[in-house]
Amino acid sequence: MTKIKSGSKPAKRGYLYENKFVELVNKNEKFNQSLKRLLKIKGRLKAKRITDNRKKTDVKLIVDNKKEIGLSIKTAEANFNQLERVWLRELARRHNMPKNIENKVNECLREKSKNRKGKFILDKYRDGILDYFKKNLKPILKDIFSKNEENLKYLAVCVFVKDRWHIALMDEVIKEISKSGLSTTVAGVIKIGDYLTLQRKGGDGAHVKLPKSDPRHPGNQLQFKIKPISLLDLNIFQEIKY
Repeated sequence: MTKIKSGSKPAKRGYLYENKFVELVNKNEKFNQSLKRLLKIKGRLKAKRITDNRKKTDVKLIVDNKKEIGLSIKTAEANFNQLERVWLRELARRHNMPKNIENKVNECLREKSKNRKGKFILDKYRDGILDYFKKNLKPILKDIFSKNEENLKYLAVCVFVKDRWHIALMDEVIKEISKSGLSTTVAGVIKIGDYLTLQRKGGDGAHVKLPKSDPRHPGNQLQFKIKPISLLDLNIFQEIKY
């Protein structure tokens, strides 16, 4: 029996389907050959799951026991999954966020923590914050999708209710999403096309003794969410038929 790590239901499903992908590559000849054709791989192909949760790479493909190719897997039931959560100060540091923009986002986080029904991105700061993300969208996407891991080359999406697998080059996914327009919802959540959203993570964190308004409270992290099924509308994904 496959051992599944503890965690949320979506996380457990993710581990399950990472293992399933590995089993398909290693034990299903039709899946293996279909994947090799799509990726133009010659030679023997096998797969191994990555167990380091700090990595964005979920599975590594191994060609002839030598070359390694990283793969990230997203499973789709509901069309919203967490992609990344990050402290504002870390995002600001990694992407040269101007201090005035960082302060504005920080105020938005603080105000949202005080009023769960309030807007996240406040109207008075909306244009400046969106302008920053528009100008820096591509490197931010590369960061949250791959953490700039050199060997992470592909993104696979499994529509698990249909048990269908689709794959695309990670760079192509990032390139296409980076063309998207940015907007905000009525709740002040940032929309990146029809593919991603950015919001305050939220959650009461019952085990955390800090007040929710404290910037160190984990609910005040930024959370990027992804819509895996909508990604398939980019028309850059190919189905792995078997």
